[in-house]
Amino acid sequence: MTGRPPGAAVRDRPVSWVDLIDLGLDPDDRRPLFQQLHLALRDLIARRVVPAGTRLPATRILADRLGVSRTTVVAAYDQLQAEGVVAGRVGAGTYVASEIEARDERPGAAVAEPPGRDRPAPAAWRAETLPFATGFCGMHAVTERAWGRLVQRHLRGIGIRQRTYGDPLGDRPLREAIAEYLRVARSVVCDADRIALVSGSQQGLDLILRVLARAGDPAWIEDPCYPAALAAMRQHRLDILPVPVDDQGLDVAAGLALRPDARLVYCTPTHHYPLGVAMSLARRLQLLDWARDGRWVIEDDYDSEFRFSGRPLSALQGLDRHDRVVYLGTLSKVLFPGLRIGYVVLPPQLVDGFAAVRNAADRFPSSVLDDVLVDFINEGHFTRHIRRMRQEYGERRERLIAALQAEAGDHLTVAPIDRGMYLVADLRPGLDDCAVAEAARRRGVVVRPLSPMHVAAPPRSALILGFTGFSPQALDEAARTLGAVLRGFR
Repeated sequence: MTGRPPGAAVRDRPVSWVDLIDLGLDPDDRRPLFQQLHLALRDLIARRVVPAGTRLPATRILADRLGVSRTTVVAAYDQLQAEGVVAGRVGAGTYVASEIEARDERPGAAVAEPPGRDRPAPAAWRAETLPFATGFCGMHAVTERAWGRLVQRHLRGIGIRQRTYGDPLGDRPLREAIAEYLRVARSVVCDADRIALVSGSQQGLDLILRVLARAGDPAWIEDPCYPAALAAMRQHRLDILPVPVDDQGLDVAAGLALRPDARLVYCTPTHHYPLGVAMSLARRLQLLDWARDGRWVIEDDYDSEFRFSGRPLSALQGLDRHDRVVYLGTLSKVLFPGLRIGYVVLPPQLVDGFAAVRNAADRFPSSVLDDVLVDFINEGHFTRHIRRMRQEYGERRERLIAALQAEAGDHLTVAPIDRGMYLVADLRPGLDDCAVAEAARRRGVVVRPLSPMHVAAPPRSALILGFTGFSPQALDEAARTLGAVLRGFR
């Protein structure tokens, strides 16, 4: 009889790398254990300590090894798979994705002094409150009551800080609260000293362009792109280079072929606007490798809290080891646009320059609601609001998809994106999205056509449908109206 001697299968199996590495899980760390594990594994994979094609340990084995629950390991693996870092093979386990490339961790290049620039006139925007307008936020009644109590607590009088001029970077207690939130929820590397408060991500982009660029500088932008970002870059008279986006996000190789010496790139890697795709880890690393030699990545992380089939994907900034990423975020979309509070996470070498530009622009941000927001965050209302709205938005999204399929399924197809505050629906061949949008507006429904957001890429005829600020009944009625509009086209 032939075969392996007892124990041969065990001896032939390579020793798992995890048995040789301290993953550094810390029960005293304020971050959840699954997030600590996810970040530790992602870092090892990004640095090729764990090479492409490596099979990860079974979840139960790794859980026993680390002394944590199997649920913790499953959550970490799920997050890695959602980011494209690993891939599962049915019956064969979980493997590091083969397209992840090695990174050379050499020091970044020195930063030149920011140049000056001109200031063109601003563009006009129109607010919308009709279904399916984007950017129109919902809020749970419990959150509204909590907000109201805090407003009454803090706005009964005018405090000392409100009777004097403030810090160009913003009130420190609020910056500290935002820094803690970003570290835990978005895996952003930051502290209060690196955060600047702004009136929204649009102002943050304008100010950072004043710091980093001058007229004529070459700059990449995603194609299709966020129109407001394109307008800001045009106002600064940059040499704008549209880089195509596919199902893995910004095509870095196409950007390198187009203009490798670009000064900066504006991108939305976690949830691309408008297509909704996430940039793969391979491309994130490629983009950071490009940036480390004196170039800049402006990351707009505008609504990444709202993912409906898993935990939110981590920010690109958390992978940056050379301080080349400027991170933009906003509370205006997470809470409500009228709040007008956003933030910029700056590389250390840009903090003083940004403060000087901000001081010259409008001195300092409003501090009237700072105490309200600090308590709102520190007392847990903010995280509870995100959890509630993630649930409500997910339900509204599913209801809208069902309504669209019932009312207009022959005329459009909803893109399978599991995050964000809007849907992308491709129109059947032959339908013009601009014509559909105009016809829908005449019937009291607001949809945004996708094709005008393309700069150089072939336009895609599709509609952008916001769902977050509207009741389920309003979404049903709007879907019926849109279906009738589409049936009117031949």
